Parts: sequence; C-alpha cells; structure tokens
Amino acid sequence: MTPAREPAGLLTLAEAADLLAEAFAEPRSDVRHRAAALAARAGGPTPVGRLAGRLRRLAEADVADADVEFARLFLAGRGAVAHPFESAHRTGRLMDPGCLAGLDDLFAAAGVRPGEGGNPADHLSAELDFLALVLRGIVDAGRGGEAHATLTAIASKLLDEHLAPFVAAYTARLDLLGPAPYFSAASELLVEVVESTSRHVALLLR
Repeated sequence: MTPAREPAGLLTLAEAADLLAEAFAEPRSDVRHRAAALAARAGGPTPVGRLAGRLRRLAEADVADADVEFARLFLAGRGAVAHPFESAHRTGRLMDPGCLAGLDDLFAAAGVRPGEGGNPADHLSAELDFLALVLRGIVDAGRGGEAHATLTAIASKLLDEHLAPFVAAYTARLDLLGPAPYFSAASELLVEVVESTSRHVALLLR
C-alpha cells in the first residue's frame, strides 16, 4: 500500500463500515444504492482487495421482506438468533461489564461517548460506526503526528480485541441460520471489511 493510496483506501473502508452499520441496525434499511456507488469507486483507481465484488453482490441482492428477515435473524424471543452484541458471543450474556468496559475505554480514548448512536457500545452497528469514525480520523490527522499514531493504535485494538473475533463468531452463527440474500451479502461484506481494514491498519503500525 503506497502513501498515495492509503487515505483513499481507508476512506473506502470507512464508508463500507458505515453502510454496514446501517444495514445491521435498522429493520427497514436498504443500503443497496450506497453499496453500488461505493463499488464503482472501490473498483476504480483505489481498489481495496475484494471489496468491490462484495459491494456489488450486496447492491444486487433481493431486499424483499428484509424487515421480516431482520426480526428472524437478530431479534431475541424468536427462536435461534444471531445476537448483534459482542457480549453475547464473548461471554454468552448480554451487556457483559467486562466487554463494555474495554469498549468504553477505546471510545473515551478517541473522545467519543459510548451509546451516542442509541445502541450499547458492543452492538455491531456501534462498533462499525466507531471504526468508521476512527478511520476517517486517521486520514484527517495525516501521517507522522501524535493523533495519527493514537488513532491507529485505537483502530488496531478495536479490530484485534473486539471486531475481528466478534465478527468471526457472529457471521458463523448467521450462516447457520441461512440468511436471505441481502443479509448473506452483508455478512460477506462485513468479513471482508474487517479483514481488509486489519491489513491496512497493520501496515500503518510498521
């Protein structure tokens, strides 16, 4: 990854994380137009791994009855579900204090108040929103300064200690439930975003 491509790649990943945060937060969300627009840019002068292909699959997915499917997959009280909370996958219980404390520390280090978006800090959408914010902050800070180093370290810890293991467990659970095409495509994109962002951030730490 060259310095010229670093900001564009991080901004593409930030936007992908942002649209996924919406997809996994709202029963009636439809991010297909955003995915199509981002795919066109990701596949152009600033390719980011396999991201463009994953975005195109999401853009072309059938979204019929997405709100019903959202309830089946993610809402408790409806049989087997894929809880969109890290605590559920880390400890087997919701709102686990240890998990939340670790995230609260990261949010605070970035000057962000947990729960500002309406969801607990360990909700998938909250973590993705936070990742997008930190990635944009890294780009805005520019290389070489203290802010860049601090935000890169925050992104690395968020990915390594929270999002990477969380997303691995979450998407495995989701696959067992046989999601409809829209959420299946979103799940594949989620894995790609976390893996690609981890690679980018690791390069920044060298």
